[in-house]
Amino acid sequence: MSDRKAAYTIKEVCALTGLGRDGVYRAINEGRLRARKFGKRTLVLDPDLYGFLEALPRLRSEATNPLKSTDCADVPSWRQR
Repeated sequence: MSDRKAAYTIKEVCALTGLGRDGVYRAINEGRLRARKFGKRTLVLDPDLYGFLEALPRLRSEATNPLKSTDCADVPSWRQR
């Protein structure tokens, strides 16, 4: 049996995804992340959370990215992070 839960609280969504509370609520208010209410508690169903994450835009791969990490020689080391 899987360790995944059927639904997550906002605090759990933040912990699982690394997103901040404001960002999660913004995604809910914009209709990009579906949420349910149970009393005062806001819950996000497992399929809705993973669907939201799958729908996020992909970053371009290194193969298609004209800038590579080695192209940052003129950038101070603290800016390369």
